[in-house]
Amino acid sequence: MLQAVQSTADGMRVSTLLNSLFGWVPCPDDPWQQVIGIQHDLIKIGHDRGPGAIDILVALTAVQHRLTVLHLDNDFAAIAKVRPDIQVQQLE
Repeated sequence: MLQAVQSTADGMRVSTLLNSLFGWVPCPDDPWQQVIGIQHDLIKIGHDRGPGAIDILVALTAVQHRLTVLHLDNDFAAIAKVRPDIQVQQLE
């Protein structure tokens, strides 16, 4: 979201808006074995250059807190293929 801002002031406004709309939740404790497992599962279905560790960590955090990941790319949809408990919604 912040990649599209035009200035520091713009970035501050967008950050303030996002912080007011979305709360903060902690990441799972020691998620790295799960991250690696999901990466292996993605490779098995042909997504060897797919989602990175941070995207997977975001998805695992969402599962832990029963949240839906809103996204603009296909990485989270790919993660959901191997972890159907991850709720995703692609934005247009």
